[in-house]
Amino acid sequence: QRALNLLVADATQLAAELRPALRSLADAVAWGSAEEQTYARAQGPAQVLSVLSPLRHGRASMALSSSPAPAELVAELEGLRVCRVDGLLAALASRACGVARALDPRPHMRRAAF
Repeated sequence: QRALNLLVADATQLAAELRPALRSLADAVAWGSAEEQTYARAQGPAQVLSVLSPLRHGRASMALSSSPAPAELVAELEGLRVCRVDGLLAALASRACGVARALDPRPHMRRAAF
């Protein structure tokens, strides 16, 4: 039980420390390798908490009271995943429009694209 409490406390602390970085991801227009790494780092504590927290249900908690609950952290990560996909789709749509303009046989349309 003590080891379980320590693991949950450590994962909770790590999740709390990553929270500001996760908030910055929500504002990122485009994700690069740094954003991907931040997102991947945050998934570890979230997974640990989602697995271990039910084992502690109804028992005394050593977790930090200011940190997010596991469900909140998972929801935040899911929201970030949606933001990431939205950004990727917007970039893809922009590229597709550019290609469509470049392939348009009407000369006046091609000049307007560049």
